[in-house]
Amino acid sequence: MSVYYLLDYYEQGERDYYHSQYLSGNHKLDYHLKDETLKVDYISTTENTDLYVGNNFKGASSSINNLSMTYFLPDEVDAMPSTIIEEVLNQNYEKETYVLEDEIGESFETSIHEVSIDAPYFSLDNKIDISRASLMEVLPLITKGGAARRMVDPKPEYAIDLFLNYIKQFSVMKYNYDGFYSCSVTIAGLDGYSAFPLDYRKYNLKLDHPYVFEVNKSLSVNNSMKSVSLIIGEIVNPNYKD
Repeated sequence: MSVYYLLDYYEQGERDYYHSQYLSGNHKLDYHLKDETLKVDYISTTENTDLYVGNNFKGASSSINNLSMTYFLPDEVDAMPSTIIEEVLNQNYEKETYVLEDEIGESFETSIHEVSIDAPYFSLDNKIDISRASLMEVLPLITKGGAARRMVDPKPEYAIDLFLNYIKQFSVMKYNYDGFYSCSVTIAGLDGYSAFPLDYRKYNLKLDHPYVFEVNKSLSVNNSMKSVSLIIGEIVNPNYKD
């Protein structure tokens, strides 16, 4: 059995503020799913960040504390996230750039926008159960034997060869007023800052229909910052449960 946790919390002041919005019961976003409009809880953030533009979708990131959430929203309200997931995985998108004038009148090109993101709370609760019959098709050797040896007696001749009998996975993810939480259990059965405020171009990424999300961690590699994707998923119905 292996257990994997990933969690990151907002600062206490932010958590208290977001929680009070949740408890009020009237801080809701209209979320469009097919022919239905759902009233969902959400968090609104504004940051100076890149705006990503792909083929019929846009994206941007929002920081939590040590991690960031990057969202990719199809332009079409009726489009499912599955229509853009391959483009997102292959990073087939670009930063939108424009010319900005600074406080002393000099012009320069930038990709930074003042992006407001309205992100719904969501809960994902997935269960996967793979039987030996299905595993034998993809793992023919280990399901017949060789997964391990169990000693029922100190003497080697009394050892029992074990085979992979099943795999079960339970995965829970939540995004809410606290931040992001993920727990995945797998069981294998054997038998920047600016001195002067700049007037960045504004953009509102309202996640009011199905979208793709990533959870990212920034790392320093050879004195260069890299963003590493830790989790990627699709939200069709936020279906949040406290």
